[in-house]
Amino acid sequence: MWSFWKQPAGYRPGATLARLVRDLPGLQVTALAVDHLQVGQEGQGWTFEIRERSQALFLMHLVTCRFQWQRPTCAGTPVRIRLRHSGWWRRTGLAFRILAGRDPALERWCADLVRDPALIEALQVLDFRELELERRQGQWRLVLEPYAASEVVSRFPAYRRYLRLPPDQAQAALQVLARLQAWIAPEVAPH
Repeated sequence: MWSFWKQPAGYRPGATLARLVRDLPGLQVTALAVDHLQVGQEGQGWTFEIRERSQALFLMHLVTCRFQWQRPTCAGTPVRIRLRHSGWWRRTGLAFRILAGRDPALERWCADLVRDPALIEALQVLDFRELELERRQGQWRLVLEPYAASEVVSRFPAYRRYLRLPPDQAQAALQVLARLQAWIAPEVAPH
């Protein structure tokens, strides 16, 4: 009952995800819930999830799609890292901020991570709101929220606009998910 009151007026669960699926051709998509998909890529051997998230604003709301995966890990120390573009006016590379789990080994690992040429190349193309990597309770968790693949809905004036995920950004998002999975692979627990 309470979830009904938290949803913005005019929010259509699953509508933004349905449009996003059209921006991701060639992927195997399984619906887990109205606002939650599991996505796999042929020949890659791994999956990720996409969840819709609505955010109420004054007389409007925003629906974003979060790409995420979780992987088991042997390491137990909690860690939370936020990545962003560096450069004040133009993108010059990547920067990191450690939000939890500060130690010298983690600092070195993050410094190496933001110098990864394949990750830099993919993220230079991608416009994103959020990119976080977190390790806690025996799991690595990645959350990537691009600016595209979202919908803006206004009640006054009345309009609804989907911001399409262009093919180059869709490819970049998949590369980021794969590259960051490769970085945590040495720690992934055997199944």
